[in-house]
Amino acid sequence: MTLRKVSKIMASGDGLTEQRYCYFYPYIIIFFVGYQFTGLMTMVVSLDRLFAVLFPMKHVTRQIKHYLWIIIAALAYCFIGYFVVLPFQLQSTKPVSWMCYTSAGFILPVWRYLLSFRIITVGISIVVYIPIAIKTKKVSGIASERFMVIIGRSALAYGV
Repeated sequence: MTLRKVSKIMASGDGLTEQRYCYFYPYIIIFFVGYQFTGLMTMVVSLDRLFAVLFPMKHVTRQIKHYLWIIIAALAYCFIGYFVVLPFQLQSTKPVSWMCYTSAGFILPVWRYLLSFRIITVGISIVVYIPIAIKTKKVSGIASERFMVIIGRSALAYGV
């Protein structure tokens, strides 16, 4: 294939590659890990806030090393998942654009897992904030209208 032909294919975006080759592109790896990590850490922060509201004295005694272990465990989960999916991803010979868009770079079950995992973790985060808001209302005695504004803002902040 000549350089002119390669340039034409790259410029038009018409080139195809097998889906399994996309799995090793750096942005696909970063997307796989980052998409899970964002949802997971959102849920972890929500659970930490719940722990802080329900058990404030125990929460104060926690040290940075506890949080570092949680972050390391979350990252390990995401990276291990990448290697668990690897054998299934390598079996796919489906032709996709050589640009390997993230939605086309993964086999369908992996793509569905990534989307579902993020939706579930963010959903859990939202549900966890309900007892936090109730406890906050009880402690501070804010008006009912103000309480609904807090719940509404929490839902908007998490994209629901």
